[in-house]
Amino acid sequence: MKELYEKISPAANWKGLAAKILESMKAFRGFSAEQMKAIKAEVLVGAGDHNDVSLEHIVEMHKLIPKSQLAVFSEHGA
Repeated sequence: MKELYEKISPAANWKGLAAKILESMKAFRGFSAEQMKAIKAEVLVGAGDHNDVSLEHIVEMHKLIPKSQLAVFSEHGA
C-alpha cells in the first residue's frame, strides 16, 4: 500500500496516514443494530465459512441491513 500511496501522493506523510488508520481500527467498536437498519444502499454481506466472525453473526448483519444480499464462500469451493 505504501508504494501505491506514495505514487499518487508523493508529498504525503505515509507514517502519519498509517498511524491514523491504525488508531481508527483500534477505536472502532462496530455498528449498532439501529445504524445497520438505517443503511439505504444495496449491500453484499460476504464471508467465508471459516472466518473469525461466526456465521450466525454474519446472518444477523444480513437480516439487519434492509437491501442486503448474503454470500458465504466455502473453504472447499463447493
